[in-house]
Amino acid sequence: MGNDLFATLRAGDVLLQHPFQGFGPVADFIKQAASDPQVLAIKQTLYRAGSDSTIVGALTEAAQAGKDVTVIIELRARFDEEATSTSRPSCRRPAPT
Repeated sequence: MGNDLFATLRAGDVLLQHPFQGFGPVADFIKQAASDPQVLAIKQTLYRAGSDSTIVGALTEAAQAGKDVTVIIELRARFDEEATSTSRPSCRRPAPT
């Protein structure tokens, strides 16, 4: 995939296979969407999210940039409840109006 993920998607379908390809392309996609003025909203479901999650950071930046961001986070991810729940407070901050 190239640097402009939206151009790649316009060219055709993309399949990301995890964990074979890692989670980097997904994080890059969300980061690019967070800074793209044509993106109005981001909807995301996260199974796990630690306190230093790049995805949670990008989603927070998107919300701060005025985008409509909705995230569902599994707070009781099996065997990882403590790490997952640490990202909760940062996700509750409202976007500036």
